[in-house]
Amino acid sequence: MLWLKKVSRLTVIFFAIALLFSANGCGKKSPTPAAQEPSPSAAPPELTGVELWYQQAREAIKQNDLPRAAELLEKVIVAKPDDPAPHMDLGKVYHQQKQYDKAEQQFREFLRLEPNGVQSVAVKALLLDLQNYRRQKKLLELP
Repeated sequence: MLWLKKVSRLTVIFFAIALLFSANGCGKKSPTPAAQEPSPSAAPPELTGVELWYQQAREAIKQNDLPRAAELLEKVIVAKPDDPAPHMDLGKVYHQQKQYDKAEQQFREFLRLEPNGVQSVAVKALLLDLQNYRRQKKLLELP
């Protein structure tokens, strides 16, 4: 019966992580309808400041340059502390870097800013898993 609990827990964790990454888009653009596509001669809009940092951070995530992504996302958060999306992305970056305390802090801030969002359930599951990991680590006295 113990193996069933472990399998169920892992399923929930993987589902939560998959939901986080898919719901946030991870840099994927939704297709633009043909009627709204810009003409080839039209220049793309110039991004400046915070928008540019955020776009660069998402590109760094795609390229797996996590330290650069974290640096840029921290700048975005300083400039726009009430925007939940950068907190979510920075939490994911920290989680991938195994900086679980920092990840938890960012995920909690995301939940404070967007407590009832689509991604909130997945974030809560991930936070619960981080808490369980800490408890088990402490019980087993792992380094």
